[in-house]
Amino acid sequence: MIRKRTAEDDKVIKWLVEQELLPLARQTFPGLKITMKELRERMKRGTAYVVEQDAKGKHRIDGFVIAVTNPQDVWIDMLAVGREHQGKGLGSALLDKAEEEGRRKGCVNAQLFVDGVNSKAQMFYARKGYMITGYVQEVKCYQMTKALTASKATSGFGIRLPAPAWDGGPALPWK
Repeated sequence: MIRKRTAEDDKVIKWLVEQELLPLARQTFPGLKITMKELRERMKRGTAYVVEQDAKGKHRIDGFVIAVTNPQDVWIDMLAVGREHQGKGLGSALLDKAEEEGRRKGCVNAQLFVDGVNSKAQMFYARKGYMITGYVQEVKCYQMTKALTASKATSGFGIRLPAPAWDGGPALPWK
């Protein structure tokens, strides 16, 4: 079940950030940390959702996403699923929920940054229709974008539009 995050979920969300996101980010920025206060401030900028599953009569949080909207875009601020629960569709369900929020609020695009060293996430987002639209050298992240409206996502013939010309950043593992 996907639901909005409550304050009681914050310890598990922080643990997921520390286990799934920070190790990759630390390859670029050694020593990077996030405090509970920083995480809560980040979640306040948008809406955080968790995926909660029943495990032996207890409710367990296995992943989360933060969706931050502006009039044009929904930004996927963070998305993480516990390692032992990856590959079961939870990340896809969380991403769908964030995109759904963007559509509901009239957003045209979904956008995100993904660590340059995180090829697994890059391939996940590509399978979900995201295309690389830039590379931010300062943070060593790819910017990926997906059109949320049919008129932007496909041509008049229902064919997915090609990715924009690459700006010379590092080659991707799947290219």
